[in-house]
Amino acid sequence: GYLLPARLLPLGQLSLGELGELKERLERSAPAAVAVQAKCVASLAERLKGRSGRPLPASPGVAVVSTDAHPATLGHARRIARALHQLGWRHEICVPDAPGKCHVAARLSAVASVEADIVLFLNSWPGAFIPLLPANLPVVAWFLPGFEPRITAGERFGDSLSVAVPSRAAAESVRASGVPHDAIFLCPPAAD
Repeated sequence: GYLLPARLLPLGQLSLGELGELKERLERSAPAAVAVQAKCVASLAERLKGRSGRPLPASPGVAVVSTDAHPATLGHARRIARALHQLGWRHEICVPDAPGKCHVAARLSAVASVEADIVLFLNSWPGAFIPLLPANLPVVAWFLPGFEPRITAGERFGDSLSVAVPSRAAAESVRASGVPHDAIFLCPPAAD
């Protein structure tokens, strides 16, 4: 679930020579780490795709995932977890609140471990994640006020994708990106 470091910062404990050696070792080991992560993602995606379609149970399994580390997103994920717990629904939360929860492998693992019947992307666009999931698995991208969906032009949307947005302006923006009208839901702020 870890991402590889994008850069190394000298903190004074290492000489420039030691920092250079560490950087070289990381660069040499990166391809192996990336290969292991890719194998993990492929294995999890294959495991998930092997699930047959099933009707939504009375107490579904919910995976709440995000790529957004904003404190509001992390806090909202905790509130959702409490609500799901009170409902007695199986759930797994994977938000980037720790280094091991930043890679797509960690999010896929959350979906697989709870045997999710619904995947909720909080303040994140599922984008490249959708092809890794079974076509019939409901995916909801829920954006809170102040968080705008960033949709790549020409992106494909699965039939099981829904988008919840806080305002009509956000709904129009999502619709202009090509998301079908009937997949967009207005979800204004409320109290929990």
